[in-house]
Amino acid sequence: MMNQIFENSKEPLFSRATSKINVGPFDVATLKEILTDNYPTFSGGDLLNFYTFTGGVAKYVESFVQNQSFALDDILKSIFRENSFFLEEGKKCID
Repeated sequence: MMNQIFENSKEPLFSRATSKINVGPFDVATLKEILTDNYPTFSGGDLLNFYTFTGGVAKYVESFVQNQSFALDDILKSIFRENSFFLEEGKKCID
């Protein structure tokens, strides 16, 4: 959406961006810090699951932290609960 607003020649803000920032996913070390702060008893498996299901994407990490979903069962419950952010995200990809 931001690309369209600033890079589409038909949009009113075309060529007005003075700089760009590319935000990448968190690396494993950062995810480990997040788990340490929020779930100090995590295991290597918990870290692997946390990374596998988030890919380091900040929005996904934020959702799991807010829902206190760090262990595999909690992560799966968070993903598959009714009106889950993750289910809505999947529906958007299909449209």
